[in-house]
Amino acid sequence: MNADTCSSSLDFDLCRTYLVLALGRLPGFRVGRTGAAIIGATLMVAVNALTLPEAVEAINTDTILLLFGMMIVVANSPD
Repeated sequence: MNADTCSSSLDFDLCRTYLVLALGRLPGFRVGRTGAAIIGATLMVAVNALTLPEAVEAINTDTILLLFGMMIVVANSPD
């Protein structure tokens, strides 16, 4: 696979991921925002846009903990 093909494939994969994130789900499939983010991250590693150590390093634990805390608060708040 040459660099142009890899770049256009990566751009297409990123556009599909952002589209699902914007729409909230993938039409015709049972994939929501979380699934789209995981699939997009997997594709980034699969097409060698990121190495596995780079992908692990890109995870921001402060953001993950903030989101987890917000989910706990929302789950326990009255409707």
